[in-house]
Amino acid sequence: MGCASSQLPEAPDAVGPARTLLTSSSQEKLTTEKDKKALDGALKHRRLQVWVLRAELLKNFGSFGKMDPFVVVERVKSDGHVWEFARTRTDWGGHMKPNFNHLCRSIEVDSDDVIRFRVLEKSFGDFGTPIFCGEASTTVQILLRSNV
Repeated sequence: MGCASSQLPEAPDAVGPARTLLTSSSQEKLTTEKDKKALDGALKHRRLQVWVLRAELLKNFGSFGKMDPFVVVERVKSDGHVWEFARTRTDWGGHMKPNFNHLCRSIEVDSDDVIRFRVLEKSFGDFGTPIFCGEASTTVQILLRSNV
């Protein structure tokens, strides 16, 4: 789940400047402890907005035909409390490379919170229990330091 920053469309402006946040390795290095503490202080109780664009699955989890995946986006607090704050639409027939283009509502986060993206597949339409396909997670601090 992710893409290069050169492939990203412009994010709409929702609550303040919206950042398109996808997982990628940080290319920014904070040089001093003072810089790290300043960033941590700035990240306390900030609003975050996530845009789920697409996923790429490496294994077929469907029983037959094409998979119908969707993504659940969760916030995991440092105390272990998990809160689902977004769910994309199901990409019917999206199979191994579903597109979602889902702008999640903004939420208040701390720098040590974890954002988790879980990809599930609808089995037998809406009649069966969704099948877990995979997940990706990262801290808010890493998301905001990355150049995406």
